[in-house]
Amino acid sequence: MTVYILGAGASIHAGYPLASGLGKSLAAWIDTLPQDHQYRCHLSQIIDAYGTLDNFEGILTDLMTCPPGSPAASLPSAVLPYLRNDLQDAIREHFDIIRTAPAPLYDRLAHGLRRGDLVITYNYDLAIECALRAAGLWEIRTGYGFPIGDVQQPSPIEVLKLHGSTNWGALLFGGVTGNGYFGGHHDSLGARPVLCSRPDQEYLGLPDFVDPLCVGLDTVCRLLAMIMPALPKTFYFATIFGHEWKPFWDSLWRRAEDAIARAEELVIIGYSMPAADERARGLLLGTTNKAVRLTICCGNATTSLQQEFRNHGFTSIQHIADPTFAGFLTHLS
Repeated sequence: MTVYILGAGASIHAGYPLASGLGKSLAAWIDTLPQDHQYRCHLSQIIDAYGTLDNFEGILTDLMTCPPGSPAASLPSAVLPYLRNDLQDAIREHFDIIRTAPAPLYDRLAHGLRRGDLVITYNYDLAIECALRAAGLWEIRTGYGFPIGDVQQPSPIEVLKLHGSTNWGALLFGGVTGNGYFGGHHDSLGARPVLCSRPDQEYLGLPDFVDPLCVGLDTVCRLLAMIMPALPKTFYFATIFGHEWKPFWDSLWRRAEDAIARAEELVIIGYSMPAADERARGLLLGTTNKAVRLTICCGNATTSLQQEFRNHGFTSIQHIADPTFAGFLTHLS
């Protein structure tokens, strides 16, 4: 089994921004929206407070933790939840616009994968599962590492999205409205993501797919299940019921850990392992499978990453002439 690790550098060929450029990319798109759009209003508030979106990760961190003395602390407390939610919604909508462009490298990769391989991605976009679905290698009901409905047939290839996805949502109170939900319940968001967006299903080539949890719901109130690029990364929803979805995220990460431990080959594409991604770095560098055949394709960062893995005891690091996504695909073929 080969396990592929995908970072933002793998999706940049399809038009998606790197993490370092997410703020500017988002601002450029919001600038095309009508003057009275709420995203423009909230973006203006953030720029007024910070002056720039260059350190988007730092801004998100401030907005989520609101440390004393930070520009975020000067914003009205009643506004902060709306700013955070709108930024997350804006990222999803921005990515939904970008996905109309082709993703040729993912298409080529999909045709080079074999049944039983596994993909771990830190990207929100749907490009890799779309390519795998078109190649007949991905099934939505079992392809995300958790079952959707009562199904037994495993997906030929799983895609584990360890930072969430633009098409994942946490369904509020199971879609129940009114006052009848709370009796006997100990959570508000269920146990897994729901997939309820028809445009998402159509993009994936599955226009007739219906998530069983969404059957009979005319409208769906949900929270996006995307781990934002802030520090620290919190893998749960903080609610009045406690830290919801922590078991879900933990089980997904354990599934990734088990796959890496069993892999014969590990291929890292476009993921530079930033120091801020402590959990992801621990997942990769801390595996006991130090003899796995390891190929790193991260452009200029490849040499330093190879050395870091070597320092952590990896003994079978492969070299290819062109350590980029396109170069790996040439090597693969």
